[in-house]
Order: sequence, then structure tokens, then C-alpha cells
Amino acid sequence: MGKLERISMKDRLATELRRKILAGDLPPHSRVVEQDLADEYGVSRAVVRETMLVLELQGLIISTPYK
Repeated sequence: MGKLERISMKDRLATELRRKILAGDLPPHSRVVEQDLADEYGVSRAVVRETMLVLELQGLIISTPYK
């Protein structure tokens, strides 16, 4: 029997947000607020921050600090 793959909350959230971006559910230039995502998905802001960094490194989002 094989081992089950452990998937972090960051990876799960990144997958969900990537899907929304590519499907057009999050249109270009949409404002995304850390706290709103944390509340919507029931995760900490730290998880959201890590996820946003991953998506930014993948070129899917642009982060603008303090906006």
C-alpha cells in the first residue's frame, strides 16, 4: 500500500486560487485582501501570505504592499 501525500494548507489554497485565476473567477487587476481570504478559507493570514508569494513567483499575481 502506498503512502498518502500530505498537502499543506498553503498548497491547497494556492491550487484553489490558481484555479480561480485561470478560470477567470478572479479577473485581472482584482484587489485581494489577505484578511478576506483568511476568513473565506478559514486559514491564518500567514498561510495566505505564503500562498500569495507562491502565486507571485509563478507570475499569476502582482503584490502591491500596503494597498
